[in-house]
Amino acid sequence: MKLKQIFSVLLVILISGCIGGGVESESPVIQGDSGVEFEIQNLPSGVRSNTDLAFTVLATNYGGYSVPIGAIQIRLANTNFFETILTEDLDQSKLTGSTNALTNAVPLSKRIPELNRGDVIFFEYDPVKFKLPGIPGDKTSLSVDTCYYYQTDGLTDICISDDSYGEICNAVGAKETFSSASSLKIVGVEQLNSLKTGPPALANIRSTIKFKIKYVGDGTINSKSNDFTCSDIDLTPNSIRLNSIKIGSQIVEDIDDSCGGSDVIYLDELGEASITCSLLTYAGWTTQLGEFNERLTFSVDYVENKIISKDLSII
Repeated sequence: MKLKQIFSVLLVILISGCIGGGVESESPVIQGDSGVEFEIQNLPSGVRSNTDLAFTVLATNYGGYSVPIGAIQIRLANTNFFETILTEDLDQSKLTGSTNALTNAVPLSKRIPELNRGDVIFFEYDPVKFKLPGIPGDKTSLSVDTCYYYQTDGLTDICISDDSYGEICNAVGAKETFSSASSLKIVGVEQLNSLKTGPPALANIRSTIKFKIKYVGDGTINSKSNDFTCSDIDLTPNSIRLNSIKIGSQIVEDIDDSCGGSDVIYLDELGEASITCSLLTYAGWTTQLGEFNERLTFSVDYVENKIISKDLSII
């Protein structure tokens, strides 16, 4: 009888282990593949030459970053065909120096799980005139150039140890990584080592960390080393900026010096990139502290551009 009870207990333990094995940790950040999405709405199906029409551009924040005031810019793209007189309201402001561009006058909060989206904003273009002569039955299209500034946050746990191959945690290998919702994904973080430098009493621990990134959107993304917006004309195409790194409570200063001389990361033709950084992961380490895991958080930022269009019939 006792042997049966012992066997039953062992069976329950084995089954529980199988069920729980390989389960990923719950994400501490909002995840997804979209940032801000734009849609042309309320556009009539047909247009006459030299007559007015109106339309709305709906901007919805599906990502994990709250967009500040002035970070979104939209502009009428095909101004050879259309002209407009811009207006302002509580949601939108005219972009200084432009006759056809608007920016957000209110912030857009990040996505919340209950709605599966964040804030929305309506950009109103009214009136808009189709100024070319047209033949009834022909087709034309109305296009809007959209741009917004965004950030993607990543986090993981790294091993703090005086030995790359410790007993409590391993400082060599891929780490479980979480990426906030956006069209730019942090697809992996790899810790390459953990080394002690300096005196034994108050040593420094340094690690080489590799960050892997992938763009999954269908527009283009650009950045530069200093702070930037959609208005900047000297942005570097197909690039993002490694904006911040924090290990525990310690903020990494001079990221460009720690990461090969530049904080700008260039994407390849597949939209993929990586950057390797040599980082001070702990200052004042002692043998009493031993090995332990520490939270590493970081962010990358960029502007994303996309042109959206809708067809119109000439009537």
